[in-house]
Amino acid sequence: MNVPAYFRVTHIDAQRCRRRMRVQAVTRDRAMAWVVQLYGDGWYVAAVCEGKGS
Repeated sequence: MNVPAYFRVTHIDAQRCRRRMRVQAVTRDRAMAWVVQLYGDGWYVAAVCEGKGS
């Protein structure tokens, strides 16, 4: 069973506006996809795992 983890996601758009947030998701790709869905394609998007949830 996949346990959700917390990811620290950084999204920088074409106007260089930086957004950082903590996202709970099953995989890194899903965390990044959720942020891109919220803010659009990013000039830079990265996610770092902070640990498994409970």
